Amino acid sequence: MVTTEAPAMRDGLKFANSLGFPRVEAESDSLTVIDSCGGQARWWDEAAAIFAECVDVSTLIRKVKFKHCPRNANKAAHVLAKHSYCN
Repeated sequence: MVTTEAPAMRDGLKFANSLGFPRVEAESDSLTVIDSCGGQARWWDEAAAIFAECVDVSTLIRKVKFKHCPRNANKAAHVLAKHSYCN
């Protein structure tokens, strides 16, 4: 699941940055993605390069708040993550 959620987080952060948003609240139902992108965890897996991109892009945005939310409250993000993984 991390391999699906991580690219979606990266793409969302890149999109927010391209629009010039100074503050972003990024949510995911994957605690691994939230902790990794927020710098709270070490990552040594297949998504490590993507997490590194997330950290890099988030530093370009003035303020990014990474929040974990339960899957049942995050249906739209789950659909976007699937779309990102397939494309």
